[in-house]
Amino acid sequence: MSGGVRNVLIGGGTGGIGGYLVRHLKDQGYNVSLITRSPKALKTAKTILDFLPNISKSGKDFLQDIRTHSWEDIQLNGIPHSTDAVINLSGRTIASPGFFSSQFKEDLRKSRIETTEAIAKAIQKSENPPKVFMAASAVGVYENREDMTYTEDTDPCRPDHHNFFTELCRDWEAASELPADIPTRVANMRLGVVLAPGTLPMASFLRMTVLNQLGDVGSGTQPFPWIHISDVIRSIEYLLTEDIHGPVNFVAPQIITNSELTQAIVDVTLSKKGPSLPPLLVEMIMGKERALSLMLDSPKVLPKKLLDHGFDFKAPEIRSAVKLIVDEVSNPESIDYSALLEKVIAKRKNT
Repeated sequence: MSGGVRNVLIGGGTGGIGGYLVRHLKDQGYNVSLITRSPKALKTAKTILDFLPNISKSGKDFLQDIRTHSWEDIQLNGIPHSTDAVINLSGRTIASPGFFSSQFKEDLRKSRIETTEAIAKAIQKSENPPKVFMAASAVGVYENREDMTYTEDTDPCRPDHHNFFTELCRDWEAASELPADIPTRVANMRLGVVLAPGTLPMASFLRMTVLNQLGDVGSGTQPFPWIHISDVIRSIEYLLTEDIHGPVNFVAPQIITNSELTQAIVDVTLSKKGPSLPPLLVEMIMGKERALSLMLDSPKVLPKKLLDHGFDFKAPEIRSAVKLIVDEVSNPESIDYSALLEKVIAKRKNT
């Protein structure tokens, strides 16, 4: 802990990123509390262990003292007293199964924008506002242009080129804005695709390598803005005390294509590259709008602010990131397919 930040309130603390973040901050000595839609279901800290990735039975004790607050509590009573930092990671997973219907889109918007607005309003009426408010966003705020490499200084999208995702991210970030007389520093975390064991999309990628079926998506030449989970968590902790505000690109410094991602996974797992997925098939599975934004046509993005402030990435290159993940899933207790993957890799080493 540093910079006078001790008490951290997290929205979305039981999600894929939140689970890793909670454990890391607790390990570092922070007092962590969660905002949840169903605090009664999370009466004890042990209950949330089912949601957290890679938590062994011996790791239960450090979660015993986590307090929970409902969103209704936050809206009625404001931010808990003595809160130093608020981090909002809430939001339905964009890549979750289901048709990309109007209802799905509305759920994506509500789960992000309404929770961010609720925290912003709670901060405004707080007698002792937190030092920092970090709100999740995504690189989907950037227009997909082959001739552009985006930083936080770049205009993210031309006025007549918005799509559902650029508008979602724009409104998501706007929801975190605070009046000038509120001393809370606001940072918007523009997340790339987070690579972590046991979560999408990495779990699917690794399962496919077992059968030598991992191939490029479409042409494979489209950019793939990514970041390893350890750098997400370390960046969040870095922003707790580092004087960085406004949009912050949470991506690795190495710009890669989808094909380069595939090749790195294939090389590290000693598997063979499978057939490419036709774009039409990806669009049929995910819906055209979602497939284009997530898999077929992504922007090139650099983490200029983090680099300018001297942040040291643990996994700056895709091969090192994949190696970290494969090493972690080699623990049979981590995720269900890990033991099989370990055996397959060991067999390939001997052939």
